[in-house]
Amino acid sequence: KRFPKSRLMDDARYFYAFCLERDHEHHSAILAYRQYLGAHPKGSHSQSAQHKLKSLTALNNADL
Repeated sequence: KRFPKSRLMDDARYFYAFCLERDHEHHSAILAYRQYLGAHPKGSHSQSAQHKLKSLTALNNADL
């Protein structure tokens, strides 16, 4: 069963993106941080997610 309205979804989405980043899955992490920010624009991790998204995007563009 899924619980998309759970108060834990904020943390779950953020830390999913964080884990992808730690595993060097940068493209997937970028997508996951974007999904997090789309679902939780004022979430408890939104500032951190914005910073990480900006850094990963710059890193990903440098690799091209």
